[in-house]
Amino acid sequence: MVATGNTGLLSKVGFVLETNPGEQLLLAATTVASATSVTSNPSAVGMATTGGHVHYYVAGNTATGTITTTGTDPSGNSINEVSGTIPVAPQNLPGYTEYTTKKAFKTVTSVAYGGSGLTNGMITVYASQAAKFLAPIDCVAKEDLPPFSPKDHRGIAFKNIRIQQLDKFVKIDKFDGSLYPNSLWFPYTCVSNNPVITTSHTATSLKSATAVSGAPYTLTSQPSAPGQFLIFTTSGNLASGSITITGAAVDNNGVSGGETITIPASDGSFYSTKRYSSIAASGITVSGMTAAATITITGVFSWDYAFTNDGQNINLYSAMLEWFNGTSGICLPYSIFADASLDWQKDKELMITAKGEAQDFLTVGDVTATTMGTNPFTTLSQPGDLPMVGWPGTFYIDSLPSGTPFTTQFTDFLTFKMALSTAQKGYHTGDGAQRWSRATRDTSKPPSLDWDATVDFQNHLQYQNFKKNQALVFGAQFFGSFLGSLSAVNYYEYWQFTLPSRYVAYDVDPSKDKVEANVKGANVKGECVYSETLGYCYKLVVRTATPPTYTA
Repeated sequence: MVATGNTGLLSKVGFVLETNPGEQLLLAATTVASATSVTSNPSAVGMATTGGHVHYYVAGNTATGTITTTGTDPSGNSINEVSGTIPVAPQNLPGYTEYTTKKAFKTVTSVAYGGSGLTNGMITVYASQAAKFLAPIDCVAKEDLPPFSPKDHRGIAFKNIRIQQLDKFVKIDKFDGSLYPNSLWFPYTCVSNNPVITTSHTATSLKSATAVSGAPYTLTSQPSAPGQFLIFTTSGNLASGSITITGAAVDNNGVSGGETITIPASDGSFYSTKRYSSIAASGITVSGMTAAATITITGVFSWDYAFTNDGQNINLYSAMLEWFNGTSGICLPYSIFADASLDWQKDKELMITAKGEAQDFLTVGDVTATTMGTNPFTTLSQPGDLPMVGWPGTFYIDSLPSGTPFTTQFTDFLTFKMALSTAQKGYHTGDGAQRWSRATRDTSKPPSLDWDATVDFQNHLQYQNFKKNQALVFGAQFFGSFLGSLSAVNYYEYWQFTLPSRYVAYDVDPSKDKVEANVKGANVKGECVYSETLGYCYKLVVRTATPPTYTA
């Protein structure tokens, strides 16, 4: 029989913005004999929605054994997982063996030991938040364990006599892909963790406030074509329950099928996950909520996420990545990005890239298995949005302080590339761990956003702005799919960058077919401008058909 090689064509990346950065402690170091449960459940440390991959350190054990994790999944179903055989503790640093579960646990109700029972062992338990979204990204990460070889004088003429490992570093060397309208991981991890989120238009009224006791509901008006998300706003609700859009509903693609939305014992706004073009009569039912509470139903095409870098509110989200590389499944907790870019060319697709690092590199499941190549992670739904291409892109240049962004269109750009630095980096502290546990900013490389472009050199207007060191505000807007039309206004997905900048170079090249100018744009923080007029260094507004539950 000929062995079949594994293929990277099946690789995929699951992504979640971490509620709490990095792995979370479930149980401090405890003797195996007494460690039968955890002190904290994953649900109590920010993983109630997705659950967490349970990560065990077993140290000092003089006998082999297995670990059985029993608990519940994010839906409350009972699950368990049995580890591979944990070997006897190695007689060197680090002196422990690790095991990370393939399954995601919301709760861990018991930890049991099999085989020879891991006699004399100490066990420490962490969890990494499980993924929520499938990210259509090409990822490459590697674990770096730098060797240390002392220059001992032992009468042996050889380079290495003893080797020890130093601190662990996990590098994310590649996180690249086409730009999609809902690639919200990019601004949440690289621009701001606190966007202002608004509906892209005034919500369409579908049914005025009606008591729960009046359900099932028939909408007064149907959603606007080609389809809208439904927003259910509750008032006076004191009991948990659910709202169900029945299967006779039709989405914006003409496919029939509904959904059920869980409602907590409190008031708020709750969103459908699909855009609907029609809802059947009596097609919305309610269960379990306070009878006297009211529900108001509205519809929208999309939301606008406004991410602002003002140089002061600089907090960013970290991420946990579930990376299946075609052979094995890897958890990358506390993933942070130090550098990112967005590349526009008229005749190509829009591309985004990022590089950074992670806290750890955790292979899930039994690492002693000889047959691998199957994705060990829970299947995530495929995103339905389409990639964004270059030709609809538009650009604007206006003067500061008097000009208004996106007023004066500039049609001479041939290429445009933004390079963004967050200056994030992880660092080690004296916590006895080989991996780093905290992140900070690199003071030698402050956060910045630079841009490079080529321009069809038609006249000297922009060159004179370069010579005069004129403060300008550049606008770049990249469009996606059509969402719908209301009151003669068409709505499209888009990514819109506002970049207060100064030129720092403007080199004219007459040797090309067209007389081109190679332009290097401003460093938006530091060398160039923080705009007092605008109140920020740069801004990104994303219009996307993604309800404001991305971080929930």
